Amino acid sequence: MTRDKYKCVISSFLVAASTDGGTVSIPQKDKDYEHYGVGLKIIKQVVTGMVEQSYISKVAISGQRFFYQDDDGKDKSIGISTQYHIEDKLLNLGVLEEAAWIETGRPSVLISKAETKGKTYNRRSLGKKRQKLTKKEMRNTFGRDLGTAVSGVKLLVKYWKDHPLYLPPAGNRAGRYTASATRTFHNGRMDSGGRYYGAWTNVHSNTRLKGSIDGEALVQIDLNASQPTLFSSLMGEVMEVGDSWEDLYSEMLRDLVIFESKDTDKTRRNKMKQVTVEVIGTGNILKRNPSLDSNVTWGKDDKVFIELGHTPIISSEFNQYKQMLHHYVPALSKLDGSYYNGAGFISFHEAQVMQETLIALMKREIVAYPIHDCLLVKKLHQYEAIETYRNVIRSYVLRFNRFSRYNEIDITIPVSIEESGKDKIRIAGCYN
Repeated sequence: MTRDKYKCVISSFLVAASTDGGTVSIPQKDKDYEHYGVGLKIIKQVVTGMVEQSYISKVAISGQRFFYQDDDGKDKSIGISTQYHIEDKLLNLGVLEEAAWIETGRPSVLISKAETKGKTYNRRSLGKKRQKLTKKEMRNTFGRDLGTAVSGVKLLVKYWKDHPLYLPPAGNRAGRYTASATRTFHNGRMDSGGRYYGAWTNVHSNTRLKGSIDGEALVQIDLNASQPTLFSSLMGEVMEVGDSWEDLYSEMLRDLVIFESKDTDKTRRNKMKQVTVEVIGTGNILKRNPSLDSNVTWGKDDKVFIELGHTPIISSEFNQYKQMLHHYVPALSKLDGSYYNGAGFISFHEAQVMQETLIALMKREIVAYPIHDCLLVKKLHQYEAIETYRNVIRSYVLRFNRFSRYNEIDITIPVSIEESGKDKIRIAGCYN
């Protein structure tokens, strides 16, 4: 086991040399490695050996803390992480040109610490990440629930190692393989969040879809308007879309007329989607104004609208889109800012559905990698994956309805198929 740990650290250096080049930063606190399989002691031993062999060299001013006074005369300090420069001797090793690397060492489960709204605001204003619970804190607080989540991730990782996902080169980064993910839960609880995060989740879909599994081409299967659809279903309510529909956002826009608007259909859809993201993200259906970092440009003045065939009215563009959302998805009135929102309740059940789907597909010998509410699978398995995903959601929602004593919602959720270089294909869903 110890030999494997040394190999892991050395391999990590070689990966950095072959993909990133330049320098490698090595934190010097034990807590920075708590959730990984190798601790600081072994890392320091490997670093010492590589320095002695002239493979790496310490950057002169790194690993030091510098003190200064701010404008108010208060003493402040700033630390520079310990860094090592990768020497040409390591970069020029012939083996690097032929080596293939598979990322496997991510922690199985992480749980962020609970925060008040005030603490969250202050942390974000300072650009800091939310702190995570230690392993001991997770074990003491969650016990069996933690063990169940860890076992589920390890089961998938073991399967993925035999079928790693290949990610093609992007920017100045070389192509690489990955077979590891972390389930991240929110706010000091294990019924909030829980999505999978791996090396592929933050890669643009255009790049990701050029990758492969076992040398086979990929497709991405996406749930259409996943969060409002899933939330409505779990709450035991239907959406105002009739019995069958392809795209919730397009359905909502059919009844919204904006006088003198020059927006394209794509822009209108993006605005409808943005309103949905903001309302669900904040848990506030009464939200009156768009977020400052909104991804779309909203009209600055009130405009004239016709909604659902009613008399024309004057209202802000954001507010009118929001009212249309509320009409079509009435269950959103049950959102709140503490738990029933996109980051808490909805993402937890979305992740639980994903967990069941991944394991069901594995039993059918179908390899799948998760991207929030999307599946990345071999093209040759796309229709089996869609069938499995939809059946899991249908069963999950009905179980939850019965457990919660809500109205039973029997739904076949609409999905889309995305393939590299081709237009997205939408497949309608329905209430059964």
